[in-house]
Amino acid sequence: MAILYVYESDRADLDVYDRINSQITQVPDGAICHVACERDGGGLFVVEVWESEEKQDRWNAFIQEKIVANGGPPRPEPRKLPVHNMRFGNTETAGTRR
Repeated sequence: MAILYVYESDRADLDVYDRINSQITQVPDGAICHVACERDGGGLFVVEVWESEEKQDRWNAFIQEKIVANGGPPRPEPRKLPVHNMRFGNTETAGTRR
């Protein structure tokens, strides 16, 4: 069963996010979807969908090290929810900052 993770931080920022994102060269094993946006008033809002909690835990340990090494605050504890259904539209029209 897929799991949705929601991270919200008023301390994180897009500069650190973009720096780390440029260092990631491939989609991590088990990742289904990742969406990041700036919160109103600053900070980050990140939503991820993973195949399993085990695969997300491995990624989280890796990304925590990257965040700290790049001067960002530790990731907050996520809200976790089991996924009931997912649909994907035309990903070619989705906005990205790469």
